[in-house]
Amino acid sequence: MHTEIYPIHEKCEGCEHVKPEGGQKFCEVYSKPEIWWAERKLVAGHKGYWCPKATHLEKAAPEIHKMLNPIKASKRRL
Repeated sequence: MHTEIYPIHEKCEGCEHVKPEGGQKFCEVYSKPEIWWAERKLVAGHKGYWCPKATHLEKAAPEIHKMLNPIKASKRRL
C-alpha cells in the first residue's frame, strides 16, 4: 500500500515537522498538509486556519469567564 505524499503548504514554513527531501519540503506527520490549512470553524486561539501538529504557532489558552455568585462573594468578603 503506497500513500502519495504532497509538498507542504506555504503556512507550514517554520514547523519542526517539515523535512526537505529531493529539493522539496514534506511534512513528516501528514501526507497532504494543505487540507489542515483549509478554512474551518474557529478553534480557541486560531483565526480560521490551523494545523493541529503545527509547532511554529503559539496556541493561546482559551479565556475562562467564571460567573461569580454575589451571595457567596459577599460571604468571602472579596
